[in-house]
Amino acid sequence: MINLDAQIMLRLFVETNNLSTAELLANTLIQAIQSYGKVENYQIEQYWKISEYYEVSLAIKPLINISTAFEQIASYIAEDWQDYGSDDRSCLIWNQSEQTSSFCSELRWANLEIMLKIV
Repeated sequence: MINLDAQIMLRLFVETNNLSTAELLANTLIQAIQSYGKVENYQIEQYWKISEYYEVSLAIKPLINISTAFEQIASYIAEDWQDYGSDDRSCLIWNQSEQTSSFCSELRWANLEIMLKIV
């Protein structure tokens, strides 16, 4: 029998030369979304393409309905997401522009997806 487990995967790219700033932003985000999902693991590393950016990746286990958690997390992070999902895949992309805003001024790009894994 095959069982599926759903996670919300989040990738953020923040403009900073300082690892501690990226860590602070990750911790702020983790605290803010804790009623929607539990961060099972996260990673912060300097982005190889742009040395002034750090990539923050989080695997989030929803604590409420996954669609509701997905929407609430997206709403907290930023507004004006672009939807790249399909009938069987939820995928949002956010790019910084003068017309958009986010939870932190250093955020430049974000990707939020629901991932299914076989357990």
